[in-house]
Amino acid sequence: GTGGGGGGGGPPRPPSDLTLMLELDAVARVAERGFVLELSEMCNGRLVRQAARLQEAVLAPHSRRVFEELMHDEEAGLERQRRRAQQKRAKRHRKAELRRERLKAEMEEETARRRAEEKRGEAVRAASRA
Repeated sequence: GTGGGGGGGGPPRPPSDLTLMLELDAVARVAERGFVLELSEMCNGRLVRQAARLQEAVLAPHSRRVFEELMHDEEAGLERQRRRAQQKRAKRHRKAELRRERLKAEMEEETARRRAEEKRGEAVRAASRA
């Protein structure tokens, strides 16, 4: 392009932070689509160049290795999360099971105590009748 409104001639002004963020966003969207540019994007020479540069970087053997390592780390992380979640579920399950067993035992003790008291009461009544 031309100088880009830099007051006629002279070096072009560096783009603002907002411009850079918007451009990054645009390049990221292109990358997400597998570097397929829409017609409106093809008119933006800077975007076309940036996307092409990023695509080259991504497809470089070194970058591919880094990318695969990243993906592998992410998968390993997810696997770790899944395993941890499963262990937590198992622990909760065991705790609930123990709680149920304890409650059952307490209820059985209570029932046995009540029966013993009833028998004692019957024995006392029988003795008082005799």
